[in-house]
Amino acid sequence: MTAYRARVDQTELIEWARAEAGRILGGGVSLAAAAEFLSANAGGVFAAQAGEVADRATTFHAVGKGTARLDDTMADLLVSWAKYAEDGLATSLPLEALIRVEASTDLMEQVQRLLDDNAVFVAAPVVLAGAALEEFLRSMMVGCTETITGPPSLSKYASALRKCGKIDTQDEKDITAWTGHRNNAAHGDFDKLSLQGAQIMVDGINLFMRKKTPAGP
Repeated sequence: MTAYRARVDQTELIEWARAEAGRILGGGVSLAAAAEFLSANAGGVFAAQAGEVADRATTFHAVGKGTARLDDTMADLLVSWAKYAEDGLATSLPLEALIRVEASTDLMEQVQRLLDDNAVFVAAPVVLAGAALEEFLRSMMVGCTETITGPPSLSKYASALRKCGKIDTQDEKDITAWTGHRNNAAHGDFDKLSLQGAQIMVDGINLFMRKKTPAGP
């Protein structure tokens, strides 16, 4: 069901991109929406070029210049991305990201085994779940134009990914809550931990990872 939903959503995005290209070529349409769309859904070169085109269009408008050539460029970017996505390339992750997704999935399997072992103290799987989540968030940073300054952390990744449009506000709140559980375990605040709370955390992270892992072409 998840993969089917992803394919439907991707089809809708492709249709919107082509329709927006037509609207832009028709004249009188701001390029900002197209730039935001490509930033949120395409990333990489598409997002960078679209942002530059939109910025130049804003400057041109301010000085009273026409933007016909910029309109053509933005429309071409939308149509090119639509074809790129239609060919299944938009859901193909780079090797580094694929490795991180696989590593985080393997870690979460270990987490569940630890939770199921009555001889293992609950702090261990909670810390490991936090590590798996951080690895997965790193994989999601591919194509995100936001940068992480200073030591990376779950909260910094979450903030950057929300600004990139790869997660929403509720996702960020969930990650903040999971970070709190991880910190309690890592800092020895064991009285704030419970097996039930740990299982809820793990189930939430697993669901988040399933939702955010791109479907295959």
